[in-house]
Amino acid sequence: MAALLASGAAALVIPRVDAPTVGGSDLAINSDSADAIAAYEQVADEIPQAVAAPIGTGSQSLPEDSDAVSDAAAEDATHGGLTKRDEIFKRGTCKPQPSKFFGGPNVANLTRAGWEAQTYWKDTAMLARTPARFFQVKNWRALKASAEASPLRGFTSDLTSYDPAVCAQKCEAINGCVSFVIYFERNPTINLDGPSSRNECPVALAAQTLVKCAFYGIGVTASQATNVGQFTGGPQPNERPATSAFYTSIAGSNAYTLTPQTPDGFTEEFFGVGTIKAPENTTTYMGIQTFPGASFNPQACADACNAKSDYNQRQAARNGQSEFRQCRFFNAYVSLRNGTDPLFTCTYYTEPYDASFATNIQQRRNGALYTHDSSYGYTLEQLR
Repeated sequence: MAALLASGAAALVIPRVDAPTVGGSDLAINSDSADAIAAYEQVADEIPQAVAAPIGTGSQSLPEDSDAVSDAAAEDATHGGLTKRDEIFKRGTCKPQPSKFFGGPNVANLTRAGWEAQTYWKDTAMLARTPARFFQVKNWRALKASAEASPLRGFTSDLTSYDPAVCAQKCEAINGCVSFVIYFERNPTINLDGPSSRNECPVALAAQTLVKCAFYGIGVTASQATNVGQFTGGPQPNERPATSAFYTSIAGSNAYTLTPQTPDGFTEEFFGVGTIKAPENTTTYMGIQTFPGASFNPQACADACNAKSDYNQRQAARNGQSEFRQCRFFNAYVSLRNGTDPLFTCTYYTEPYDASFATNIQQRRNGALYTHDSSYGYTLEQLR
C-alpha cells in the first residue's frame, strides 16, 4: 500500500504530519482538487472491469469482506468484479431454464421486435415503488438497458413478480451491496451456452420473460446503463449474428441506491455530484484515499479519519504538545472517468465544510473527463 505523508511549514505550532490512513491507497500532495485526479490515476489499473449480470436463470451473491477494507487490506477487495460469465454461473447447453415469472404478456412465440414492443415492461417499471431506505437513481427509470458496472455483488432471476422491495431485501442481505437494478429480460426457455447451440438443441425453442436483479457495490449512474442485451446461441463475439441466434432483450429497467448509514459519532450531509474544494491558503486538508474494487462504505473512511487523529495525538504527546491535527471531517464519494470505472474515494480535513464548499464538479486531464457522484460530507460530532 502506497502511503505518502503530507508535510507542511515547519513554523506551524501543530505539526502537519498526518497519519497514513487505514486501508486503501493514500495520496497527499497539497490540494484536495489537484489530488483527486492523481489519486485516481494512481490506482486506475486496479479498478475492476465493468460487468453485467449474466444472461439466463440463476442466482449468486458475491459479498465483500468489509472488515478487510477497513483494516488495511484493501487489496482483498480489488476483485469485486467478474469478467467472465463462466466464472459466475455455468449451465449445460440445451437444458431447460424455466422462469419463475408468470405475469405479463404471453411471449412464447414473440420475436425480438414483438417482445420489445410490449408496453407492459415500461408501464410496470413506471408504477414501481421505491423501496424503503433506497432512492431511485436519477434518469434511470423504465430503461431498455441494465448496468455494466463494478464491483458486481451478485444477481438473481428468482423473482416471481416485478418488485423492487424484494431486490432491496436481497441487496441488504449481501455485504457490500449498495445499489441494484431490476429489469425484465427476454430469454430462451432452454440454455444456449454453445456458439451455435440453437441449431444443436433437439427441442423446440420458445421465448420467456425473467425478472432479474443485479447487485453492485457502488451506486450506479445512468451513464452505466449500457447493457442492452446480447445474442446467445449464435456466433462468437464480434462475428455477425446468425439468423438462428437468440437475442436477450432488456426492458423496464429501474435502478435504486441504498442511502448510506451514517458512522457513529458523525453527522451527514448530501452533496450530490460536487466534492469539497477547501479555501486556498488553508491547511485543513489531510489527504485523499482510494479504495479500488471496494464498495461505497463511509465507515471505512470514518475509521481512517479516527486513525489519523489517534496517530497525530500520539505524535504530539511524544513531543510534549497537547494540540494536534485532528481529523474532524471527511468527504466520501465516487470518482468516475468518462462516466465509467467508479472508484470509492475519501478526502480528509481538520475542519468541517458544508455544501457551499462542494464546488468541485468536474475536471479534465489528457482528454479524460473526471466527475463525481454520491458525494457525502461527514462531520465529527465531538472534539477530543
